[in-house]
Order: sequence, then structure tokens, then C-alpha cells
Amino acid sequence: MTVKENQQTNSSDQQTNSSEPPPYTVEEVPPPYTPVAENTDNIGENADYTEPPPDEGLEEYDNFIDSPDHEVAVVGRNYVTNKHVIYRIKEGVQSVDSHSTLDYDTMEIFDDKDIKQFNCVKDGGRIYISNNDFETILNVSAEVDRCSKIHVFKDYSRTEHYATIETSSRVNDDIQIYRVSVFNIATQKHEVLEMRYNKFRRYYYIFCNKDEKKKVTIGTIKVEDKTRKEYRIEIAPMVDYMLLLSFGILVSRLEHIKKIYAKIVKNLILQNILNINQ
Repeated sequence: MTVKENQQTNSSDQQTNSSEPPPYTVEEVPPPYTPVAENTDNIGENADYTEPPPDEGLEEYDNFIDSPDHEVAVVGRNYVTNKHVIYRIKEGVQSVDSHSTLDYDTMEIFDDKDIKQFNCVKDGGRIYISNNDFETILNVSAEVDRCSKIHVFKDYSRTEHYATIETSSRVNDDIQIYRVSVFNIATQKHEVLEMRYNKFRRYYYIFCNKDEKKKVTIGTIKVEDKTRKEYRIEIAPMVDYMLLLSFGILVSRLEHIKKIYAKIVKNLILQNILNINQ
């Protein structure tokens, strides 16, 4: 299924909640943070920030995730959340002969109240994220044979970067560090984040200020084994949640690539055993 075909076949009868602050996708979003200081002329430099409590959703939050010491905005400042939030990325579902089955060409992104907020469509080595009006926001490009450098692009673009993710070699469970290069539109500076993988807990951790004493975990992505493949993304306040959702999509792609490589390695081992026994 192509992106355009998916956009034409989906309806716009999705649930939204316009009364909530970000990450809900409404046209008029509140400020991305709540400054304590009255003088907001230089809000990105000297304003204090409140400590917004986690919203009363359905789940508990990881206490090691914390707000960074500066706003992290890459896709857009309107996507910077002012509270601790959780999303879940799930494989899509389609109806076939009055029965619901998994649709491996699509994924859906839900908030912590289980309301669908975004749609994802797979098209070759790319995955596109769109809002509930099926307007494409970004795409993640990760080819099986070229996954040591992965890109997050604007809408349908293949040239306008939001982020570049690099690894030292082919993707597998032993690769634990991913270098993420972004341009922070809030600070107007290039910035390097770090994504680390813990293969025992099946967690990806995203760090800000990775080489400094003020290093902080600004998000996590957990791979959950269920009938409907699922990824849990938790995001700190003052962080661009759309950027971290793109990392969640990236992780779904990495996990798929890992399975491909694992199957190749398994077949090679079996073939070697057969050759030895002949």
C-alpha cells in the first residue's frame, strides 16, 4: 500500500480532544512551556520553568526521566510538550470480511488515554507520520542495507533533514549507542543527542547534554511483545514530542531489521552445520 492510497482509503472520523494541552494536535496550541518569570522577552534564555505534574492518564511514569535544562525543539516548537507524556505506537488494524486483522503496512499512534493521534504508513524503507487529517508531518528513512545512517525528513522530503541517526555498524542487539544530530530551532544551535539500547530490558533511552555533567534522560522507548506489536514512548516536558515519536518509528524499523539479520545469521549457521556433516 502506498502513502497516497492509504490517505485516500482512510476516513477522518478520528477522536480528538481539543481541551488538552500538547501533545494533542489542534490548530491553537498553548505555549510549549509555562514561564514563571513575568518578563518573557528572552524566554528561551532566562525564564524559569514550572514543574508541570504528569497528567492523570492510565499509566505510571518512569521517575528517571526529567526535563532538560533547555528546550529541545526540532520538528516545531508547537510540538514541545509542557508536561510528562506517554504515547504508544501499535501495528495497524484492517477489516477483512467483517473480521479485524493486523495491517503490516500501517501503524497507529495513541496517547495515554488510548485516543488515536497520528497515523503511520510504510512505503518501502520509509515510514510516514501524518496527523488525523492525513497531512504528512515527517518521514523516517531506514533501508535494510544502509541502516548505519538513518534520516528523519520533513513531510515527503528526501533532502530536508530533521535528524540524522548514526551507528558504527549494522544494526543488531549488540549495537547499543546511536548518535543523533539535530538542529535545535529553540536555541538556534546544532545539537547531538544520544540514544542507548538496553537489550536486557528492551529499552531505548534518549539523552540530552550527553557529554556534560547535566546529562539527562529526556525520553524512553520500550519494545513490548504483544499480539499487536507495540512500542511505548515516554517523553519529558520541554521536549519536541514529534521528534521522539519519529525515534519510536525508527525503533520499530530497527527491530524489523534486527529480525531480518537474525534470520540470515541463523540460516548461515544451519548451512555451515549441514556442510560440516556432509
